[in-house]
Amino acid sequence: MPRIPYVTYDELSPEKQAEINKHNLNWDDSLNVFKVLANSPVVYDAFGMLGGKLFFDAELNPKYRELVILRIAILKKSRYEWAQHVPLAFTTGITAEQVTGLINWESSNLFSPEERTILRYTDEVIRDTRPTDQTFQDAAIFLSKQSLTELTLAIGYWNMVALFLNTLKVEVEDNYHEKHGKILPDPEPEW
Repeated sequence: MPRIPYVTYDELSPEKQAEINKHNLNWDDSLNVFKVLANSPVVYDAFGMLGGKLFFDAELNPKYRELVILRIAILKKSRYEWAQHVPLAFTTGITAEQVTGLINWESSNLFSPEERTILRYTDEVIRDTRPTDQTFQDAAIFLSKQSLTELTLAIGYWNMVALFLNTLKVEVEDNYHEKHGKILPDPEPEW
């Protein structure tokens, strides 16, 4: 049970209801993260705007973005973030073996040198609040200034999301397996 109730359609402002209706969306099918976020209409749109820009408009390779998100989900033990992003990771070319290998990526041979740098960068930022000079230099070899900026912002953003989800105990949607099938690895690995 979430610590703050999910907002129902009837509890949304008339403006938000009109926006949902305009796009022919069904609020009941919305992700639980948005139903909790709707408790704060002031930040709801801004939260989605930054995430949407990082997700849809960023130069950063989507495969790197999903490696970052899944690694953060592991480090922060965010079941919800993990469940939502495993299917997305597959669409970027990440394999089931790589997803499983993310738990102990340092000893895995499943990742390219660039992917290993992305994972090391992520671990260092989450653990130490910044990458080492060497890791930053390694990333700058294959990432542009724009992609380095977006990588750093993606780590911060999805770390914030994991903390938000965990703190408020946002649950994976009841129809998750119906929508995604039984994906491997399980949405709740033993970390």
